[in-house]
Amino acid sequence: MKWQAGKSYVMRFESTQTSETTPPTQSKPVKQVQKMTQDFNYSLVRELDNGGQQLQLEFESLAMEVTVGDRKVFSADSTQDSAQDARNPVGARCARWSAPTSSFSSMPMARWKRWRGIRNW
Repeated sequence: MKWQAGKSYVMRFESTQTSETTPPTQSKPVKQVQKMTQDFNYSLVRELDNGGQQLQLEFESLAMEVTVGDRKVFSADSTQDSAQDARNPVGARCARWSAPTSSFSSMPMARWKRWRGIRNW
């Protein structure tokens, strides 16, 4: 793909994973649903001498939710006030993940050469 200078490519990733487990002490299976939504954008930083491009990746938001049966056991949204996640250690990590901006370089054949800026979360 050839990225255009001055243009931001806004993207959204949504994932829902559902599983059922039958615990040994129960006769009916328990349903677990994990949902994740991530908003991010790419933009061209510069053209490279080798024909590749240096791109910037910016994470805008991350939201996650886990339910077991009818009970919500976990929920975090990086767009919420961090005070709401004070008792939620994963929520604080979710907020840190959504803020970084990274850059990476691609070769002409769309192979990734370098990736900079992603911190461990």
